Amino acid sequence: MLNLTCLLATLLAADPEPPPVDAPAAPDAPDEPDVLDEPDVEDAAPVVVFVHGLYVNASCWDDWRERFEARGFRTLAPEWPGHEGEAAALRADPPAALDTLQFEEVLDQHREVLSTLAEPPLLVGHSLGGLIVQLLLQDGLGRAGVAIDPAPPKGLSVLRLSFFKANLPLLRQDGAVTQTPKQFHYAFTNHLDPDASLALYEQHLVPEASGVIHGPLSDAAAVDYDKARPPLMIVAGGADHIIPQALNQKNARRYGEAAPTTFQAYPGRTHWTLAQEGWEAVADDVLAWAEAL
Repeated sequence: MLNLTCLLATLLAADPEPPPVDAPAAPDAPDEPDVLDEPDVEDAAPVVVFVHGLYVNASCWDDWRERFEARGFRTLAPEWPGHEGEAAALRADPPAALDTLQFEEVLDQHREVLSTLAEPPLLVGHSLGGLIVQLLLQDGLGRAGVAIDPAPPKGLSVLRLSFFKANLPLLRQDGAVTQTPKQFHYAFTNHLDPDASLALYEQHLVPEASGVIHGPLSDAAAVDYDKARPPLMIVAGGADHIIPQALNQKNARRYGEAAPTTFQAYPGRTHWTLAQEGWEAVADDVLAWAEAL
């Protein structure tokens, strides 16, 4: 069980955040990795790999995959072990894999998927998936990366009440962890009224492995900010409770000159930005950034 007193002390001892700046406008056996069929030479379209985050599964990317495919990309969205299926069924009977699943296993799953591709893909991740994108990118496994509302690398924190309120209760549990509707509303969908949030909860919320939830506190989540790597875009939401914009700003500023980083913030957007009204504009900005590389 995590020692919350030590955790809180660690967070409070973290470097103070910089002043705000204006942002530019498994089952018992592991799941098989998601792979693409080898394309014909004429159909060798660029590949984008989408990485989902905590408490959802790969279906959160369905609209984004359709939009990217319409622009000529082939897409992959690997499902984490223990996350495949309907949300309600997973909540009713959490897969046994979640009792033991660790953050390092999810990382290794994505490394295995990427090893099957002929060329390094564009990586796009949300929340903990955004942290995974940064780790894969520093390992040279992508041609560029986009981290949307990314969870912080090891050792990075921010003094925001919403950050502690949304995260600390979930660190107290072991095994399979399920947010309550009230926790989900505060952390993910605070732009909605409770009834609208509950409808999304019932449709999308899946239980999560505590071993993955604790991932950002582990050595596996350490980022080398001075290591040369391909370009990264960090996207933040101005109304995000669980991963505040200030934390994403702090993350972006840590990178050195050898690690080119673009920061983009969107006022009023929450942690549910992938499907929040106006998500198309965010997706199109990501596409424009990637196509300009």
